[in-house]
Amino acid sequence: MDKKNIAILILPDVQLLDVAGPTDVFHTANEILKKVGYGAPYQLHYLSALKSETVTSNSGIKLQCDASIFNITTPIDTLIIAGTHPNLFENLDETAYTWLKQIYPQVNRLASICVGTFLMAKSGLLKNKTVTTHWKYAGLLKVCILKFMLTPDLFF
Repeated sequence: MDKKNIAILILPDVQLLDVAGPTDVFHTANEILKKVGYGAPYQLHYLSALKSETVTSNSGIKLQCDASIFNITTPIDTLIIAGTHPNLFENLDETAYTWLKQIYPQVNRLASICVGTFLMAKSGLLKNKTVTTHWKYAGLLKVCILKFMLTPDLFF
């Protein structure tokens, strides 16, 4: 099986579960695939949305990323945007939005967890798309960006 680079984009005040969850899923997939002779095709990369490669979670734990959006050289197959607090997007450096718009055509899959959807929306990537987010923030997302269809009770 070909190697697949999975990048988890980590924003300030990230929810640790939004990083740990996908990490465990791909780790388990690699373990299962190794047992049946396919090796470990999923290579996880932790990517900071800041100039610093260290990002502090909402619980105060510092996460050391492999790279940042300012210096990544690894091609990304799947980009997962981890969730944070939706107020972050009001003050997030515009570079993060620009980078996401630029990288979007180069990735095979783009996903978000919880309010990571806000980053995609504010980057203009959700026009004419059906999306969902955490039920608690669905109304805020709909008010902020009205260029896509929101399905607040959709489960993926």
